[in-house]
Amino acid sequence: GGSSLPSGASSWGSAVPVLWRGSDGLYFGHNSDGMGEEYHGRLGMFPLAGGRTITPKNPPTGTTGNLYLGTGSATLAKVPFDSAGIGTPTTVSQPNYVGAGATWRVADRIYWSRTVGGTPTGSRIDISLFNGGAIGAPWEASGYNDWFNPATMTGAFYLDGRLYYTRTGANALYYRYFEIDGNYLGATEFTVPTTGVTWSTVRGMAWVGGRIVYGATDGTLRSVPLDPTAAPAVNGAAVTVIAPAAPGLSWSTPSTFFSVQ
Repeated sequence: GGSSLPSGASSWGSAVPVLWRGSDGLYFGHNSDGMGEEYHGRLGMFPLAGGRTITPKNPPTGTTGNLYLGTGSATLAKVPFDSAGIGTPTTVSQPNYVGAGATWRVADRIYWSRTVGGTPTGSRIDISLFNGGAIGAPWEASGYNDWFNPATMTGAFYLDGRLYYTRTGANALYYRYFEIDGNYLGATEFTVPTTGVTWSTVRGMAWVGGRIVYGATDGTLRSVPLDPTAAPAVNGAAVTVIAPAAPGLSWSTPSTFFSVQ
């Protein structure tokens, strides 16, 4: 009990201490005034019938846009991308994008692993607004994620409530549930059934039109179909090479993401 913060925490986030199953829905009491991007004055209800449909937030659904690739501190390569391949890159200065690791796009923002001194693990998940121009000033996704070290991720993308990722020293594709209303990362790690892809060499990933577009330690950009309902969900026999490494453009960094802008 008490109001003291746990060791390493910086602030209390939103919490739902009371849940009650009523005849017409699930009622909740919480220590905030918002839920589902609406005002609910510390009390809300999810109805059993009626209500409104909320469109889930996801990565861009388009297949033509730009791949962004970290090329140095506060610098990105903006590379035109479509089903035919990549175009000519341009260098974009991004002063707010410093200490960046694995990055994933959702709706109007990017989530990214950011090196931050004094945090429990040395890194944290941050958020910045992004619509193709300047990356906005970052803020911490949630203090409840401070047990997780995102700097271990070598690539990541978000899809349908799941954060898919690879990590240092492991030859597998993983996911955790990631709730983007409060930006809470799930405590349980799941292994995705796959075959034929050497995940330990992956560096940077993005989901584009049903495919995982990913870089690797050899600097080559590849893609492979993803079907989360299948077993295996990824079959390496369908891997396609999009572009080899080129002078000044090596697809070998975790800080890679896709945007239609």
